Amino acid sequence: MGVLIALVPPCQRLARSSATDLPHQLLGCHGEVCPEATIAALQTEVAGQRTEVANLREELAIQRTAVADLRSQVAPGEAEPSATPKADSNSGKVLYEADQSGGFEEWSGTPDWQLLDGMLINDGSLLDYDAWLAAPYVPGDIANYAVEAEIQYLSTDDYMGFGFVLRADDGGGYWVGEKCGMAAIADGGNPFNYCQFLDSSVFDPGTTWHRYRAEAKDNTIKLMVDDLVVAEVVNNRFLAGGRIGLFSMGAQVSVRSFKVTAL
Repeated sequence: MGVLIALVPPCQRLARSSATDLPHQLLGCHGEVCPEATIAALQTEVAGQRTEVANLREELAIQRTAVADLRSQVAPGEAEPSATPKADSNSGKVLYEADQSGGFEEWSGTPDWQLLDGMLINDGSLLDYDAWLAAPYVPGDIANYAVEAEIQYLSTDDYMGFGFVLRADDGGGYWVGEKCGMAAIADGGNPFNYCQFLDSSVFDPGTTWHRYRAEAKDNTIKLMVDDLVVAEVVNNRFLAGGRIGLFSMGAQVSVRSFKVTAL
């Protein structure tokens, strides 16, 4: 009895084998590429690429949504933040300090200023509006700073004046303090003496101790008394660090602390 053998074409046998054998399958038809296997492989590859493209589109859509959310957090008219601004490395640094424990002995100037019990005192004997006592510390290249002092005013005449000198040079500087019953800022000793202020407010120092603070930052000059702003002005005349110090226009004052801080 004869045996019947079913002859299956090579390409049909190839289609039943696993996908991992595909490279060998493509040459399974007597050394020639099987058209059916080639088409199936290409279709599989295209399907995979389409899936990858779809995944990339989904990721891009997520990123665009995140950017839109960030932009919505920026107020109208504001620039989008590009980088964290660098803080001034000197900001907050104490540049100079003197008090009753030491430091005031290094100050020297006109004879109306003297040292008593570790404090600087002025006897009110000099009325020269151009005369002032320069601190032994010079800010130099540091233009933004605050000068703070504890001062007691002992005179009773409102026409007398006292306070700080900031950013001083040969052409003048800012005189910041009290005169004519006002807490005030002027661009020089002469204007301050004649009460020609850039800004001022009514102020009576009495005879108690107060903490006075004058700030020079960029083109803004500010005066504070006991942490309250009493005068402030924007002025472009003196922008360099210059020299600093104290002045008295016939006023008796006592100064028990003086500090310079970078802004």
